[in-house]
Amino acid sequence: MTNNIYNSNILFFKEHSVILYNTITTETPLYPDIDVKIFNAKELNFIISNNESKCYLNSLDHKDNQANRMLEQISEDAEILILFGFETGSSLEKIFMNRPKLGHIIIIEPCLQLFKEVLTKRDITGIFKANKSISIILNQTTEEVVRLISYIFQNNRKKKIAFAEHITYRTIFGNMFEQIKELTRDNFISESVNLLTAYHTLHLYSCNFMKNQKHDFIFAEVLFQELKKLKCPVIIVSAGPSLVDNMHMLHELKDKAFIVAVGTAIRVLDVHGIKPHLRIAIDGFPSECIFEGIDTETVPLLYSEKVHSDVLPNYDGMKYMMILNVDRITQYFYNDTGYKQITVRSGYSVANLALDLFAMLGYKKVILIGQNLSFKKEKQYADGASDHYKMDLKGPGIVKARNINNEEILTSLQFLSMRNLFEKIIQQFPETTVINATEGGLPIKGTINMTLEQAVADLEVEPMLTNIHEVVLSKNVGRSGMLPKIRENYKKFVDEIESLLLINNRRVDYLKKYSGYENISNANSKKLSEFESKVKEFYGEFNKIDVYKYVIYPSLEHIVTSLKDTYAYYGEETNMKIQSIYKGVLAEATEVQRFALLLKELRGELDY
Repeated sequence: MTNNIYNSNILFFKEHSVILYNTITTETPLYPDIDVKIFNAKELNFIISNNESKCYLNSLDHKDNQANRMLEQISEDAEILILFGFETGSSLEKIFMNRPKLGHIIIIEPCLQLFKEVLTKRDITGIFKANKSISIILNQTTEEVVRLISYIFQNNRKKKIAFAEHITYRTIFGNMFEQIKELTRDNFISESVNLLTAYHTLHLYSCNFMKNQKHDFIFAEVLFQELKKLKCPVIIVSAGPSLVDNMHMLHELKDKAFIVAVGTAIRVLDVHGIKPHLRIAIDGFPSECIFEGIDTETVPLLYSEKVHSDVLPNYDGMKYMMILNVDRITQYFYNDTGYKQITVRSGYSVANLALDLFAMLGYKKVILIGQNLSFKKEKQYADGASDHYKMDLKGPGIVKARNINNEEILTSLQFLSMRNLFEKIIQQFPETTVINATEGGLPIKGTINMTLEQAVADLEVEPMLTNIHEVVLSKNVGRSGMLPKIRENYKKFVDEIESLLLINNRRVDYLKKYSGYENISNANSKKLSEFESKVKEFYGEFNKIDVYKYVIYPSLEHIVTSLKDTYAYYGEETNMKIQSIYKGVLAEATEVQRFALLLKELRGELDY
C-alpha cells in the first residue's frame, strides 16, 4: 500500500512538475543531518531531529491550536501566501477554507527527507486539484528560495502577499524563514530602486553604444577562433581581497595558461606589475579610474559597446569588440554585415561572463582566483583597487554565510546572485572543469577547491601563447571592411525611428480620445473588445519595424512590464479593465517616445 501511495504521488509530479520530480528522485538532501522518523502513522506525525534540536512535527495535544496560530499569520485579504513548511500538507485544507481570497500558495520545504516520507504515507495529489495555484520550492538554498520568491513578487506587485510558517520548523531550521523574509524585502526594495535607476542606465548605455560605434576594432570572433586552438587552461582573475595572496604566481604562468583580468582586477594586476594576456571590460558606468594611469598599450582589451564611452578613446592597445546578448544596438547595426560571432551572454559580473565565454569556447579547465564573493575586514577588493574603501556591512542586503573553510563570513545579495549564475554555468557545461583557487570566500557548487599552486602543478608550456594576438592581427578583420553595410543599416535606423514616432503619436492620440469620462463610464464588453483590438493593432504596426522589435522593445521590456503591473486590474468591472489597459499602454507609449527621441538625438554621434 505504501509503495502504491508513493508511486501515485511520484507519477503525478512526473506528469505535472518535472522539476519537482527530478528533485525528489535524483537530488540528495540539502540538510543531510536531519533525521525523520514516523511517530504516529495513523495521525501522520513525525519526530524530526538534527545535531542541535528535536521535536514533533505536529503538536501532540494542541494540533488545532498550532494550526490556528499559523492561520493567524495570514491576513484575510491576502492573495498570495509564502508558506514555510509543507509538513504533511494537512494545514492547506484549513487555509483554503478560511482564506478564500488566496489564489496562489508558494510552499518552501527545505527538508527533502520529510517530503519523501510524507509521499510514502499520504496521497497528496488532491491538494493540487483544488481551485488554487500551488508551487513547491523543495530542497533549495536560502538564496535560491529568495530568487524564486522575488521573481514572483516582480510579477505580482499589486497583489497582497502574506508570509506564514509552521512553528515547529523554527525548532529545526532556526531563523531561516526570518532570513528569507528579510532578504526578500531587501530584494524587493532593491528592485524598486533598480526600476528608478533603469531610466538613467538605459540613457547612459545608449550614449555609450552610439559613441563607441566610432572606434575601430578587431572583431572578437577572430580572437575566439584562435583561443579555441589553445590546449592550456584559462585563469580568470577577479579583484577579491584574497587575490594579493597568490597573484605573484601569475608571473611564472604566462607561458602555461591564458590569463584574463576582469573588472577591477585590471588595475590591481597593473599596480603590481602583472600583465595578463587579455583584459575584459563591459561596465557602462564611469570606470572609476580602473584605467587611469595604467599601461593601456601592452595588453589587449576585449569589450562590449556598452562599456563607458571614456574607455576606448583612451585605450592605446589592441581592442576586440564582442557582441553581448543585451547589446541590442550593436546587434542592429551589424545585422546582415556577414559577420558572425557567438553571442556572449552578459551576467551579474564580468567574471560570470568570462566563465560562460571560455566554457562556450570549449575550455576543459578554467581556474578562478580572487573570486571571494564576500567581504574581508570590511574590504570588497584587493589592495591596489582604485575604489578600495571600507564597506558598510550593517546595511540592507548584507548576509551571513559560511566560507569554504566553514567559517562565518559576510556576503551580499549581489554576490549571491553572482554565485548562483556561476553554478548554473558550471551545470550547463559539465565538460569544463572549474577550479576555485581563490583560497577563501564563498563556496561555489560544482567547483573544485584547491590552492593555485595545486591547480597549476602539472601545467606545461603552451607555445601559441607568445604570439596569439599577432596571429589575430594578421587576419585583418575589423569594422572598416563592413562600413558599406553599416552605413546602409544606419540609414534604415534613421528612417525607422521616424516611422516609429509617427505610429506612437497616433497611438497616444487614440488613447487620449478614448480616455474621456463618457467612454470609460459607459463601457461595456463590446467597447472593451474594440479597445483591446485597436491596441493590438498598434502593436502589430510596431512589430513590423526592426528597430522597435530588436532594440526598443527588448530594452524597455523590464520598465514597461513594471509600469503595466502598477496599473494592473484583476477584477471583473469592464470600465476598470479599460482604465487599467489605458493607463498601462499610455505609460508604455511615453517610454517608447522618450527612448526613440533619445536615439534620434544620438544619431549625431555617428560619422556615417
